[in-house]
Amino acid sequence: MKVLTALLVAAALVAPAVAQNPVQQEIQKNHKGKVVTPAVKPVLLHTGKPITQQDKEQLRAAIVKTFKSKTPVNKGKTQQAAAPQPTLVKVSPSELFSSGVYTEMNQPDYVNISSDQIIFSPGESSSLDIAINVNANTTYILNFKVDSMAVTPQFTILPTLPSGAVNGAETFTGIHRNNEFAYALVSDSTGVINVTLYSSNAYWDFKSCEITATPVN
Repeated sequence: MKVLTALLVAAALVAPAVAQNPVQQEIQKNHKGKVVTPAVKPVLLHTGKPITQQDKEQLRAAIVKTFKSKTPVNKGKTQQAAAPQPTLVKVSPSELFSSGVYTEMNQPDYVNISSDQIIFSPGESSSLDIAINVNANTTYILNFKVDSMAVTPQFTILPTLPSGAVNGAETFTGIHRNNEFAYALVSDSTGVINVTLYSSNAYWDFKSCEITATPVN
């Protein structure tokens, strides 16, 4: 049933968008809560190699440090003694929906859910959007795996904000074939955050994205 639902959604999303802000409109239709912005500028990690657990832990530590430095400490609350427990969800071409996560395709070049294949064209209009139901004071590490069709693909990743402005856009040069990178953000309120990924110069194939959520203690 999930695969059938994904196929129907994929077919609907291939058509060109006519709304003024289709990404935000789709998020609000499929998610409860308002569209919110990251508390601090998201951080990208791309080394040209697979992302390790240590990489993700260091990435989370870096964004938590930035978040705490810019967030006033509430002295009326007591810090939790227990270590925060992370939760992990994964989306892929055959599983476009997961707990609290909704994946949208904007003008993909080719879609074959049964073969686990979604290919995007070069250009900002052909993009992947991942909308996440976020909780306050929680970090989210998005671990992407994509397959590029160019020798030096240029990727851009950014959060889409309610106003249409962008914050935290990062552009980087990938490698031919298998690419893996991580994008960390933290939310200071409950709602929905949408992350957009596209390539300006390459055809690319979406493989998967793992999202790890961990409360800030």
